Amino acid sequence: MLVDYSKNRITEETLAKLQDLAKECDLAGAIKSMFSGEKINRTENRAVLHVALRNRSNTPILVDGKDVMPEVNAVLEKMKTFSEAIISGEWKGYTGKSNH
Repeated sequence: MLVDYSKNRITEETLAKLQDLAKECDLAGAIKSMFSGEKINRTENRAVLHVALRNRSNTPILVDGKDVMPEVNAVLEKMKTFSEAIISGEWKGYTGKSNH
């Protein structure tokens, strides 16, 4: 849970109630499910893989028993290479000119 304390008056009582709500809703279990690759996106019946995009420790994230991190890292590397080509001017647009 992210709370912007600069825009909210959070008292000890409020914080205690939020903690009670988190326990009642099993927030810790939901977080564990998310990070373990369980299918918690009920609309699409799939895992939420944005956690894999932020997994800089390369801890395996298993979805249906398969570690998705090698594929995620390969795509992130392609994105980095593409971005660097644009920034350096190496990438040319349709006209043959760089996009600088």
